[in-house]
Amino acid sequence: MKNHCKNCNKFISKNKEYCSDNCKKEFNKKEILEIKCIICNKIIYKGTSKYEQKRKTCSMKCRDILKKQKKWEIRTCKVCENKFEARKITKKEMCSDECRKIWAAMPENKEYRLQRTKEELIKKYGVDATFKLESVQKKYKKF
Repeated sequence: MKNHCKNCNKFISKNKEYCSDNCKKEFNKKEILEIKCIICNKIIYKGTSKYEQKRKTCSMKCRDILKKQKKWEIRTCKVCENKFEARKITKKEMCSDECRKIWAAMPENKEYRLQRTKEELIKKYGVDATFKLESVQKKYKKF
């Protein structure tokens, strides 16, 4: 049976609380702290080891809430100006597919998208339309 040392959190194979006498002495000298859950303010531990003092939440439910707070944010839709939740790593700017379609149908946005597409094609392939590529023309000649 493997246990963790209460002081340094090392694995110990015996049924002991500490890996050494020095760890036991050091543990007994530590100040006991009350740690509160960041989400619900419930006292988690009267923390003693470094591992216990690093905990921020009391349960898996509170941990999941904390993770969501760190990874998600509230944004405002460009079209309808409603608030919606989106992951921080995404570039999502519209709240729904309907708003995205409305935004895409606006003439100034269409022109902008077409111009960007042409710029990227020129940058990548040296032509402003994929049908001007020889490899694409050869494929269509076969049909």
